[in-house]
Amino acid sequence: MRALMSFEPGGPETLRLVDTPKPIPGTAQVQVEVKACGVNYPDFLTIQDRYQVKTPRPFAPGAEVAGIVSSIGRGTSDFRVGQRVAARIGTGGMAEFVVADVSRCSVIPEGMSFADAAVMQFTFETAYYALSNRAQLKAGETVLVLGAGGGLGIASVGGAQSRRARHCGGVFPGEGRLCLPARGQRWPRISLYGARRSPRGGRANEGLGRPARC
Repeated sequence: MRALMSFEPGGPETLRLVDTPKPIPGTAQVQVEVKACGVNYPDFLTIQDRYQVKTPRPFAPGAEVAGIVSSIGRGTSDFRVGQRVAARIGTGGMAEFVVADVSRCSVIPEGMSFADAAVMQFTFETAYYALSNRAQLKAGETVLVLGAGGGLGIASVGGAQSRRARHCGGVFPGEGRLCLPARGQRWPRISLYGARRSPRGGRANEGLGRPARC
């Protein structure tokens, strides 16, 4: 099979497309033919040896994938060959085939694309945990999401809106300015520097389960 491998620390330009043996599933594992692979900031850090977990080389980056079960290991009854699944694997996703533990796989719902299923895992699960478990977000509360243009930011904005939060926000890089769209409306930009309160005296949840005045 082909895989995009990291042989030395560096940026994406250091990755090489090579032929490598197809992985064989072990006990309680499945082999997945990859149809889509999510690309996240940790992948960028990992190939530069800047992530907190150092992966032995050579390796293929890519921690979340979606595809079709192509082979099943021993002791596996939860999935079947031909089933559409999403999997969290740590590394190895930028390859034609991967092996994943069944405990880290989930069936892709009908109507969801492989691309959506691949990228829903880390960003949306993180956003869900932050909003539901840590912030315990309630309908009508105001949420401020910094860096709302990135993967986690987009997931957080969507998650907040689905919980009927009053406002979601985003920072424009390099401008130090804030924009708070209120469910279809667009607020004027305000400077973050020296600002102590929001335009309407709203409350922002700081992600620790209690509201903070901004």
